Amino acid sequence: MRKALVIKNIGIEGPGTFGDFLMGQGYEIVTADLLTGEKPPHFSEGFSPVVIIGGPMNAYEEERYPFLRDELMLIYDCIKNGTKVIGFCLGAQLVARALGANVKKNHAKEIGWLDLQLTGDGIASPLFEGIPETFRVFQWHGDTFDIPENAAHLARSNVCVNQAFLYRDTALALQFHLEIS
Repeated sequence: MRKALVIKNIGIEGPGTFGDFLMGQGYEIVTADLLTGEKPPHFSEGFSPVVIIGGPMNAYEEERYPFLRDELMLIYDCIKNGTKVIGFCLGAQLVARALGANVKKNHAKEIGWLDLQLTGDGIASPLFEGIPETFRVFQWHGDTFDIPENAAHLARSNVCVNQAFLYRDTALALQFHLEIS
């Protein structure tokens, strides 16, 4: 059986509808809840995809949340070995950091169901096939990321320009909460 690894940064956030999708595709889901002290594996071997969920901390708070270093190491390993990695919100920011992009405070917070617009790369991407150019997603964040070098910028909103990117068909970062149930 195929295994997906889900990294939780806080107990109340989980894979939601994305987990349902994976199970429907025949995946076994293995979770690690880092805030409770569980450790993620240092290597992605045996898992694909690795899913990094959101949390209330910031992607640059390793001093306060040392487990973020472990997550970054796991993401590096995924990218290096071609293991699919998907990040939602904080997870997307960690993927951006692992790829050398800056993560910082956005000029405004986005909270609630808000419109998202696909970019030209997003419209052309098979990931968004059949989805309208503008659609509603759930947002809950105050930070944003720069698009990493050699990544395709897939989506934006009126409040936060960088909402999604794809790096080499391996790393998908979604600032919004597609997984919310």
